[in-house]
Amino acid sequence: MRIVVAVLILVVAIALTVFSVENTQRVQLSFLGVRSETFPLSLVIVLSAIGGFLLMGLFWLQDVIRRGLRFRSEAKARSNAEKKVLDLEIQVAKLTEENNTLKGPAQPPLKEQQAGTTQR
Repeated sequence: MRIVVAVLILVVAIALTVFSVENTQRVQLSFLGVRSETFPLSLVIVLSAIGGFLLMGLFWLQDVIRRGLRFRSEAKARSNAEKKVLDLEIQVAKLTEENNTLKGPAQPPLKEQQAGTTQR
């Protein structure tokens, strides 16, 4: 995947360079009513491309931050769940031990007792 992205970036950079070299005429810029002096069209194109890459980088950064926060919350929830499972396992062991204590010594099943009395 990284190779594909690198090749695409290289292709765009080459196309941008060729386009900039072929368009050397000067243009006047205006933005929100403010006019500028004339600039080479190639400079305007390169600056616009850089602005687009920066904007794309901001969207990427937002996605990375969002995924990191989601991973952190999932890790915390997983940790809490693991702790709860451990606590429940400890509680089950205590209750099993208490149950065995309350039952007393194990007694043979009823059929074995009857079979033992009939053989004598």
